[in-house]
Amino acid sequence: MIEIAEERLKGDAFPPFEGKPFLARFLAHNIELHPLDTAERFDVAIIRSTLHHLFNPIAALRNIGECLKPEGIVVIIEGAAPAPGSKADEEMRSIMKEYNTLERAYTRRQMSDILALAGFPYYSFYSSINGFFEETMSSSAIEPMLAHEKGKNNLVASRQQGSIERIQRNERTKADSSITSMVVFSGLYDEEKGDAGPFRWSMPLCTLYTLQRGTLSIVLSSFYPVMASKSQTISIKVNHESHSIITLSDSSRHKVQISSKGKGDLIELYSESVFIPRFYGMNDSRLLSFMLEIQRIE
Repeated sequence: MIEIAEERLKGDAFPPFEGKPFLARFLAHNIELHPLDTAERFDVAIIRSTLHHLFNPIAALRNIGECLKPEGIVVIIEGAAPAPGSKADEEMRSIMKEYNTLERAYTRRQMSDILALAGFPYYSFYSSINGFFEETMSSSAIEPMLAHEKGKNNLVASRQQGSIERIQRNERTKADSSITSMVVFSGLYDEEKGDAGPFRWSMPLCTLYTLQRGTLSIVLSSFYPVMASKSQTISIKVNHESHSIITLSDSSRHKVQISSKGKGDLIELYSESVFIPRFYGMNDSRLLSFMLEIQRIE
């Protein structure tokens, strides 16, 4: 396999710089057993369509982490786990039997658990959309593509929170200045001022991490001229368990109270609706879903 990879690299007509070949080194190594035997430490590790073939992905990720710089990141590209008993699930089982291989795709919850156990507590999931889109195109045109990406495990993870902050636009992972030491979050844009007080726009998925025990109050709302007369459903999970499902209509506001048992509770909010104001002629290229107000833990 290494020989094949080397030959393919030599024949690549588009290296990163004109007139200069790729600088690459290939190694045969069992990453599930131990880290690479090198003193070199890396900025990024890319794992593409690999974890579902490993017997011990947790050990593999731990060993990969040992090869990274402290602020290094790991990029994981994995598909979604098929529903048990589905046609895709049956096809995976058939492939495993025929080729004596492992095809074990993971759910979003399983992937989150693997990252935590492997020492990567900071991560953010992404959707991958290929193609060129006219700037005036309606956001509804890309919603089917986003829906197709639902459940896929495309993510960036790190052992340090600052590494995720560094690569995310608008510093999406940070402590809220109004409730410092109470909650940190990811998936939210910078604070804005509204008629009802300060709020933050959320991407389709945002996560909150509590830093103390108590009751966290959050207010959900949805308002934007292009979203008039539309509604959306927001699913809320606490520590991966379903908490509530909220339906938002234009200009409606819903207050949700969540009891936190202490530091480290994970609160996830997910909406299947998304729009990009730029597609409607506005000077705003953000990916927006709903508005969120975070209030103090009582």
